[in-house]
Amino acid sequence: MKTEPMIDNACGPDLLGQEFDVPRLADYFQPWAIHEQTFRAAVARIGAIDLRLHVERSQQDPQAASRSVSSRGRGYQITDRGVAVVLVSGPLMKFVSSLCDGTSTVYLRQQIRAAAGDKEVGAILLHIDSPGGTVSGTADLADEVKRAASKKPVYAFIEDLGASAAYWVASQATQVFANRTAAVGSIGTYGVIWDQSARAAMQGIKVHVLRAGAYKGAAEPGTEITPEQLAEWQRVIDEYNQFFLKAVAAGRPLSLAEVRALADGRVHIGQAAVDAKLIDGIQTLDDTLQAISSPSRSPQAMTTELKTIETAVLQTGTFGASLDDLKICCPGADNDFLIEQLSKKATVDQAQSAWMEEQNRRLQAAQKEAADAKAQAAAKAGSTGVLPITSGKTPESAGGDAIERFGAAVAQKMAERKCDRAKAVGLVVREQPELHQEYLDEYNAEHKPQRRR
Repeated sequence: MKTEPMIDNACGPDLLGQEFDVPRLADYFQPWAIHEQTFRAAVARIGAIDLRLHVERSQQDPQAASRSVSSRGRGYQITDRGVAVVLVSGPLMKFVSSLCDGTSTVYLRQQIRAAAGDKEVGAILLHIDSPGGTVSGTADLADEVKRAASKKPVYAFIEDLGASAAYWVASQATQVFANRTAAVGSIGTYGVIWDQSARAAMQGIKVHVLRAGAYKGAAEPGTEITPEQLAEWQRVIDEYNQFFLKAVAAGRPLSLAEVRALADGRVHIGQAAVDAKLIDGIQTLDDTLQAISSPSRSPQAMTTELKTIETAVLQTGTFGASLDDLKICCPGADNDFLIEQLSKKATVDQAQSAWMEEQNRRLQAAQKEAADAKAQAAAKAGSTGVLPITSGKTPESAGGDAIERFGAAVAQKMAERKCDRAKAVGLVVREQPELHQEYLDEYNAEHKPQRRR
């Protein structure tokens, strides 16, 4: 993270003093959370252009206004398997312009919120290739990703670069993946203050600052930077940095201390980012889309199929339970089960009995698998005298009540990571999805609503 204006004296003090009709020009002078090399290259590029000519050409461009608001008007695309793909590219600003050809964080928030409420969307993928951007707007965008992830899975795929503010946003996703050459991280905060008092003195210039407030006019060109002013700027840097670190710790399987140890400003390439727990794996964009998509049919296709079967059943004159009735009496049932019951023209009682049998079958299969694993572990321990290292699920906890096992796993994670319950629940959900599903099934079975008459 860099807390320094995007346009500084590299553009020339006289040029900056001119009157330019640049929309939201002040946004460039806000603190930035951006990959350092990218930032310096951008400043150099801006310093080399004729700003007056650039502004005149931009004003003549009929697309300039839309670019400053909505990142060229691009919205999310839905794949044939129900995944909404949201593009996060280039520098991130609340409202982008011709000087910073990137993506609007306000527009991204609108896309993510719309996708989270879209019934045709089963999951959201943030396709990220960004060096970061302004601090302004980043925390709000990260919070929007977190809210969306509480409604449906949100994944991030980093293609080549996900640094600073862009990683801040990515860290709030359910899971984060990247290609093998991606640069990930750039966690950390710094600022640059120029003390130009010696130059002014050599030119015979003495600058006086008339102020009402101890820190007003600090760092005015030509004035001396005092230790008190430096301490105040350091306080601001520390506060921005703390927001960044806490967000990453809340989103990733990392403690605040672990994030702080990683927050040295470096990026981590590919597998190194996996080892640092900044991302969950290395794979291509196509592999990521395939992994998070429905293995069979998209949500919209499944809905259409359900309605078609329901209509066909009603037309036969032999009436079973409706789709809405099945969803009420079989809480947690998947679409394949619902389709089967509709095809059989099952009544509410028949479907409910079938769903209980199916849940019992699944539980028995899980218990058998756990028992087999326990037997194998015992056999191996008997032959070697050493118990094998497991994934963290003890054989004794694999069977039995799913609600109790889930609670035990959360308690164990709280003790291991010294974290609160909310974060422990998130870690267990991420690391043991099968146990989480069993917990949901059992909870739904115990708290099923009354059947409609």
